[in-house]
Amino acid sequence: MIVTTAWQAPFCLFLAKRFGMAATILANTIGGIVLEIAMSTHSLWWLCPYSWGTRLMVPVLHTLPNGLPAAPGDALLDPGVIPTGILLSIALFAVLLKLTADWFGKQEVK
Repeated sequence: MIVTTAWQAPFCLFLAKRFGMAATILANTIGGIVLEIAMSTHSLWWLCPYSWGTRLMVPVLHTLPNGLPAAPGDALLDPGVIPTGILLSIALFAVLLKLTADWFGKQEVK
């Protein structure tokens, strides 16, 4: 779970500095509630970073994103999504870390 959500740290720091805390909270609320649950059960789950942690927990915990137990044989129980989600998370974290580090490095100290 930590690896799949690490990308949010540089993302949220950037949002908070650029748009303020209210926009950051709003963006993460929408992403964390709406996008996470809506996208984690679809075949295109890998397009939405908010759904990665939830989608990867289904084969681990055998619990669907809505909290119900997963039925045996459910397509969401495929453990093959775990390496994909972890690699995507690490890649996005690395990209956001580089971009935000460069952006914050150019900021003037007040």
